[in-house]
Amino acid sequence: MSWFRDPVITLSRFLLLFLLLVLIKIFHKLWWTPIRIQHMLALQGIKGPSYRLIHGSTKEIMSMKKETMGRPMNLSHDILPEVQPHIHSWTKIYGKNFLQWYGSQAQLVIGEPELCKEILNNKHRAYSKKGASSLCKETIRRWPCIKGR
Repeated sequence: MSWFRDPVITLSRFLLLFLLLVLIKIFHKLWWTPIRIQHMLALQGIKGPSYRLIHGSTKEIMSMKKETMGRPMNLSHDILPEVQPHIHSWTKIYGKNFLQWYGSQAQLVIGEPELCKEILNNKHRAYSKKGASSLCKETIRRWPCIKGR
């Protein structure tokens, strides 16, 4: 083939193709997937603050926490507005179950006790568990040594 004869042109074409693939992957991860997740959950009735490119909802969460820390704490047992002001605020706006974003990672907040019980029971293994990290496995393996046996 004639286009393989000039190595500079060939190399530049491969670099351009590689750059295009990287940009498509970044676009897919940072924009397409979060918007698709948000749309799919909205169809199921789960809404939340809209996704913002790269930082998600973290700027809103940090501003709410900073605002809460700037005023004195109330003398009551209702500490959710003080500790997690974003959850308290968004529960009033979007309902007990809503979607929030940490960067491009979606997080489903579930506030209904019965739904929490169903998820935690997991009798049908519908919800997968993350495996233990290697550090946890090593700590558990050495547990008898730590106790002094």
